[in-house]
Amino acid sequence: MQTLEQTLEETLEQTLEETLEQTMEQTLQETLEQTLEQTLERTREETLEQTLQGTLLVFTDTLTISLSLSLTDTGVDIDADTGADIGGDSGADIGGDSGADIGGDSGADIGTDTVGDIGADNAGDIGADAGGDIGANTKASTLEEL
Repeated sequence: MQTLEQTLEETLEQTLEETLEQTMEQTLQETLEQTLEQTLERTREETLEQTLQGTLLVFTDTLTISLSLSLTDTGVDIDADTGADIGGDSGADIGGDSGADIGGDSGADIGTDTVGDIGADNAGDIGADAGGDIGANTKASTLEEL
């Protein structure tokens, strides 16, 4: 028969062993959960940061390309004569120059007539200077003035 002392000793030993196992399992479980949560959080932050950086790079590249395209010379000048006048002399004036060229003179020369009129006014201007010449009228107004 076991003595009271042996029974107490065995019970205490068993209780301590079970308590130690439970404590170790619980501690291990909590440590694993915390480590996993921290790792996931860090991974999320790094992934988000990399995604945002990639998006920013793509946006920056797109903006750079867009700006490059918009700043490139497209062949349509606003400070030079392109041959297409808005509201200006298009070449055959009857009675006068209709007005305003943007950025330049596309048919009315200053100081000389380069429309190709030699000895006659081919532009059909009768009685008025439709070329808008500054300084002198280089086109003949009438046939008698020739």
